[in-house]
Amino acid sequence: MASRRSLTHTTVSLTRLRVDEVTFVTLNYDDLFDRRLFIHGALESMESYLAHGQKWALIKLHGSINWGRIVLNAPPQIAPTDPVLAQTFANLGENIEVDDNISLRLQPDIRQVRFDEEPFRLYYPALAAPLGTEDELVCSDQHVKYLTEITGHYDPLDVLVIGYSGLDQEALNLMSWGGRSIRSLLVVSESDESAQATADRITAGLNVVPAEGQNAVTLIGTGFTNFAHGRDLDDYVERLKAVAASEDKRRSALGYG
Repeated sequence: MASRRSLTHTTVSLTRLRVDEVTFVTLNYDDLFDRRLFIHGALESMESYLAHGQKWALIKLHGSINWGRIVLNAPPQIAPTDPVLAQTFANLGENIEVDDNISLRLQPDIRQVRFDEEPFRLYYPALAAPLGTEDELVCSDQHVKYLTEITGHYDPLDVLVIGYSGLDQEALNLMSWGGRSIRSLLVVSESDESAQATADRITAGLNVVPAEGQNAVTLIGTGFTNFAHGRDLDDYVERLKAVAASEDKRRSALGYG
């Protein structure tokens, strides 16, 4: 299929999506979504999120609970009575110096996630918890590059947004994709009003050029559960496939492919 699709804040299984290629973009820093996706492939490194050779990728723009950056000015040791290292980090105050690189930390408990004994290294959580519109991207440069490259591809881009307010400014700036047009936008929210508000914020930063006979923006205000468990999700995927097949046929008739 000729289009790329970007899904935000969803735990839909890949088997239900039945698409050729999908890039999931989330602002959640928990690992619930990760666990679902990595049923389809092992999580071994930061490269695993890009699932090379697979039909999907996961981009976490606000970081993850199992990501960390090495603290460059860490103390020589930590107290054994500081189980989750809260006091250790508090003692550093605002003077924490961290490495730019983000490491995947798959250790079984939070203490081990936050430090290595041999050689001794302290890892500061690589995640952001925005309190308003001024968010901060905490994401591997490699992941950001992947997102901008795949969404900057010449193929039409169909965007499905689920449970996202559109208030995070840095995320919106990145997802404006350099001003490129997208083919369709579908927003799923808990009410028609919130879906419309999200669509307005997103379309303020990008242009939607729909396929012939198709809507530029579609709003569903009945919530994600109803969207996923009813016919709406399947109908959406089938509509994308039909549009792609029609456009491929038209391009072939014109001698473009």
